[in-house]
Amino acid sequence: MPESPLSALWGSVEIDPEPDADAESQKRQRQDRTANARAAALAARRQRKQDLVESKVQEQVTDSRQGLLQKTFFTRSLFNPGSSYNQDYSKRKLDRARCVYSCLQVLVKTIQSLFQPGHPEHVINCIIADDTTVRFKPSSGRSQIYTICNTVQTLHVRQLQADPDQHCQDPLWQTIPVPSPLVVLGGAKAGDVHGGMTAFAVQCAHGVGMILEKVGLVPDSVAIPTGSIRTQIFVGDALKANDAAWGIEVQSLPPDFDKWKARADWILKDYCSSSKRSKAALTSLLQFCNGDTAQDVVCHWCLPGCCQSNSECVTKLLRLCIPFFSAGYGTPLLYRFKHYGPASSYMKVGCALHNLVPRTLLQMQSGAQVDDQLSSMLDVLLADTSRKYERVDTNSFSSEDIQHLVSEMMDNSVDFATQNAVRRKLVCDDVSSPNFHRNTFLVDTLLQPFEHSVNFFFSRTTILHELSALGAEHPKHDELLQKSKGMFLRTVHGDLGRELIREFMNNLRFRLHLAIEVGLQGDVDNSYLQQVFNLVVLCCTDTWRRFVAEFEGPPFSLFQLIGASNDAFVDEWSRLWDAFSSCSSCVDDTFTSTLLALFPKELCQGSPSQKEGFQQKVERLLLDIAGWCPLTSDSCEIRNGNTQWLVSRRGKTQLKGQQASVEESILQSLINTYHWIDHAEPQRSRTRQEIPSEKDARIVHSQTRKIRALSGWNIFQREELKKLGLVDPDSYKKEVKSLSARWKAMPSTEKEDFHVMAAHEQALRDKLAQTALTTKTESQSTTDAVTATKALEQEVGRNACKKLSSRRLAVNEDMRKNSQVWNSSTRFSDSEGAFQKSSIDVTTSDETISKFLQDSIHQPTTCTDTSELQLDEQCCKELCQSSLLSTTVTALVQNFSDLLTEKKLTTGSLLSFSATFTSEIATCFLGVTLQRPKTQTLMFARINNEGQLIFPLDGTGTPTFSTARQLFCSYAKAFSDSVAAQGDVDYSQLSLALDILQFHVVWQDGQQLVGVTDGVLQTFEILPQRRARAKKTPGKLPLGLQMPRRKRKVVHKQKSQHRVSKRKRHSGQRDCHMSDVSREGSEESGSNDCVSASEKSAGEQEVTEVKAGAFQQTLDLNEESEVVDPFSELAAAEEKHARILESEIKQVDEKRAEYTTAAQSGGVAQKTFFSKTLGLDSGGKAASARSICLCCKNKIGKSEIRFSWFHSRLRPSSWLHAHCVIPMTEASGLKEDTIRTLSDIVHAGSASSSSCAAPEPVAADVKQKAAEILKILCSE
Repeated sequence: MPESPLSALWGSVEIDPEPDADAESQKRQRQDRTANARAAALAARRQRKQDLVESKVQEQVTDSRQGLLQKTFFTRSLFNPGSSYNQDYSKRKLDRARCVYSCLQVLVKTIQSLFQPGHPEHVINCIIADDTTVRFKPSSGRSQIYTICNTVQTLHVRQLQADPDQHCQDPLWQTIPVPSPLVVLGGAKAGDVHGGMTAFAVQCAHGVGMILEKVGLVPDSVAIPTGSIRTQIFVGDALKANDAAWGIEVQSLPPDFDKWKARADWILKDYCSSSKRSKAALTSLLQFCNGDTAQDVVCHWCLPGCCQSNSECVTKLLRLCIPFFSAGYGTPLLYRFKHYGPASSYMKVGCALHNLVPRTLLQMQSGAQVDDQLSSMLDVLLADTSRKYERVDTNSFSSEDIQHLVSEMMDNSVDFATQNAVRRKLVCDDVSSPNFHRNTFLVDTLLQPFEHSVNFFFSRTTILHELSALGAEHPKHDELLQKSKGMFLRTVHGDLGRELIREFMNNLRFRLHLAIEVGLQGDVDNSYLQQVFNLVVLCCTDTWRRFVAEFEGPPFSLFQLIGASNDAFVDEWSRLWDAFSSCSSCVDDTFTSTLLALFPKELCQGSPSQKEGFQQKVERLLLDIAGWCPLTSDSCEIRNGNTQWLVSRRGKTQLKGQQASVEESILQSLINTYHWIDHAEPQRSRTRQEIPSEKDARIVHSQTRKIRALSGWNIFQREELKKLGLVDPDSYKKEVKSLSARWKAMPSTEKEDFHVMAAHEQALRDKLAQTALTTKTESQSTTDAVTATKALEQEVGRNACKKLSSRRLAVNEDMRKNSQVWNSSTRFSDSEGAFQKSSIDVTTSDETISKFLQDSIHQPTTCTDTSELQLDEQCCKELCQSSLLSTTVTALVQNFSDLLTEKKLTTGSLLSFSATFTSEIATCFLGVTLQRPKTQTLMFARINNEGQLIFPLDGTGTPTFSTARQLFCSYAKAFSDSVAAQGDVDYSQLSLALDILQFHVVWQDGQQLVGVTDGVLQTFEILPQRRARAKKTPGKLPLGLQMPRRKRKVVHKQKSQHRVSKRKRHSGQRDCHMSDVSREGSEESGSNDCVSASEKSAGEQEVTEVKAGAFQQTLDLNEESEVVDPFSELAAAEEKHARILESEIKQVDEKRAEYTTAAQSGGVAQKTFFSKTLGLDSGGKAASARSICLCCKNKIGKSEIRFSWFHSRLRPSSWLHAHCVIPMTEASGLKEDTIRTLSDIVHAGSASSSSCAAPEPVAADVKQKAAEILKILCSE
């Protein structure tokens, strides 16, 4: 083919190439190859992760049914349902019931096995029970709040390995943490609560708990032989930064810097936080804010070279302030007194450090706009609901009113933004009060001893959890048990209480001085000092009452026998027996009397060997109780919170049913116990939240990937780069190239040293890879193995430890699987789950399991019958009630209590008791007073020559305390001794003088808070006779008005078949004063009295009421009760207008009640956006494209078929896509209701755009779509 002119022309042209074109092309090619390699590596990494996830899923599918049930219901996946297996709700329900059934069967067999080997020395059953409220998903209708009871139970059996007569054999402990279900209480009476708390008890007064007996635990199988001791321990219960920040550059610090530094040290002192990072952040913040922290202006005195400009100074301040204050603190819990220390310390720092927190909160409140929803909600809540709504000023309500509203909103379906807006107003009102700063510093100072005691009890609860979960096979079991015993004995001996009292007294001497002089800079008045002094007295007396006085009598006084000599033990046991023989009420009926009956007094008169064996047996029992007895109920409080989270998570609309909650509570109890076993986690700082599959994939990849061994070049490069200290990446690359050239040119003899160093370090890394990770418990110990591991980690380096942490985790897993902990016969779990895989029953039919659970744990509990229970009235530890002094002392205590109430004497009042028959004068401060039982605590003081009040100390350095009953007992005995020579003692002549002294509080030497007396304020006389009480005069109304009288209702009661038997009276005649006092005590005992007016027969009550009515008709005690004509025309007009308003209000109320009744019965068709029935409502076509689907959160297109769905009774309906109806139905569990509504739409229903519109004809395509959905739901 001939060449064309164009091609010839093109071929004749020569193009000069651009300079360095080949270099640029090669560079682009290298970049493309690098990008392709990175993309391929990323794709390969993603594929490996995907393959790992698929292998996990395939492993779960191909696993045995027992293994699948174990992974689903006996691991943490129970609380995070998300796999496809868990979406089949009907299958999940049956499998959950099967797991619960297997658990109960194994529990019964395990408990019975403990009582089979032989003769147990004693059995201790510890039960911690508490009731709470929870909302359950109803089977139909609206959800309701139920009262439930949770129990934390452990069973401890002490057995002998060989012949029980051979005392040389070491005893063997066997412990079972008994997983117990929640119990729904039938009522709120004491019998119902007690029945629910003991329904799952292994050892109780009537044998075995009701539910546990229905499960299959036969009472005879857990019976113990005669001579063994069965002990039940029951514990139960029945809260925008300011712009004023300046940087001042100075050459030297100002003269007041030492004063400012002292205030900063006071702020940092006793800062309570479990986070080391928080303490370090506060230290850095105080070092930067080195000015006067009491001023509002944040001043930083900057030395040369510190800050370059004011903007840099402000930036540094914000970087220090925002992370510290934004972290906040844990929510204080009122019922457990938890997190109060960190919260108080946080507020102390926020107020003392330039008043940052209160000013920030006030700035937030002033700049916040309360939305319409909050305003309307407050209007509805604060307005009178029986009248027309009126606009209400929310600022006129007090903090107590708003707090009451917040508690009500927590039970309603109100969004959290609205609730937080109300809480913000409440907090801002408090911080803006004038005394908030002073109260904050005072509370922080007084809370330190409380925080000490709370942490003490929490640490012992942790020890009990570890003992129960780890078992006797754990190497630290004996150490933890000894620590638990020591903490219990320290509490019941009163040592802990005296230590706390000494801490409170130190507040008067040192810490309050710092808080007032440094924190408040002395800006206090005498009333504030008086309040501080009274609070210290209150804390001391209440601590003494709770932690010292309560443990002075039986049964806690028995623990004083531990460690006593044999002679002292026998003498004390004989004294207890003598007291028990003379009056059985002087010891408690539940423990001491039973123990005395088991070990009679004759044992004290036997041979020395018998006495020694008797003492050892009693001490062994007391020490075992000291080791296992809980001191608080906080473990059950934790389970209450876990149960509420499991059943109804806050903010979630989906609730669990009652049966599902009961079954899952057993599984939850097992899992929580299982996870107390210590395990290690890989040392890796996560920068984002990982899902479980990603975490597993990362760990497996890091365990299996190949790590290149160290070489001499690595050591040479690391050492040379350390010398350079490079930061810039470009300079780093250049230096690496030069180092590479040097390494290549280096002789082999010089390289040998680096090769040796690399081989040594690689050997250390290989050794570390075979060493298990240090667990949290082991990291706090100082054993040789832990010390060697830490030294090896430090020698290898931090980066290498991170790379090897996953491999070391595999060593931990192997050690955990091969641990001896799983070999215990009383343990339910294994290394893979909280319940052994082989123990899961897969052969029993679903019908049998369902019937078994329905007849056992799902049966309602019965009320405990206490009609036949007869307990003698307990004598107070100060004086026996059969003593002649009992009547006199009780009358003195009652009259003293009446005097305190009448004169309104509060805690901190200074009292002085004296009498003519003795020279003893008792000066004391009034402490905590109780009404039931009548108790007044007193803190003794002494007046020196200068009129100052000094607290006398005992041998332990603690002030002396007493109760009013103890003080009156000493005076009564002194009176008896003074008149004993005259013959019979007439206690009616006893008289005590009570002087109320006035005092003020001053600073002594500028460091100690001391009271100084000002003389006698009032004088009274306390007599043993009953004081006459003044009767209240009947009230009278002006203008002839009279109070409406409430009509008495005649209640006809049927005679009960079993009348409550009266308590036995002790022998001996009581005088009239004793009968008066007992009658007064019975009047104050309320509903707990055994004999009350409600026990009268119906005939007696009816006759009494008829006589009372006739007496009122014949005699009118109110002189102005007759109808009087108005005295003026204005009064007559006002009265007429009032009658008209009353009739109108009555008509409106009747009409409202009529409409309410009709609406509830469905007889009135009302236009409303709300519905009383949840679920699917209607279907139609979207009028616009503005609606959003409730399920998938995507917009619904115009003219697209949609369905309305009511998800709350307090909210209008929302819309759903047609394809989202089935997922929403399955998620809500309203399948039957949805099928019924769809049938109505298909046949004769309606379709509308809103629930308040009138019904419209259903379009054909809407009917067709509803029929398709209905077909799918019916086929499932």
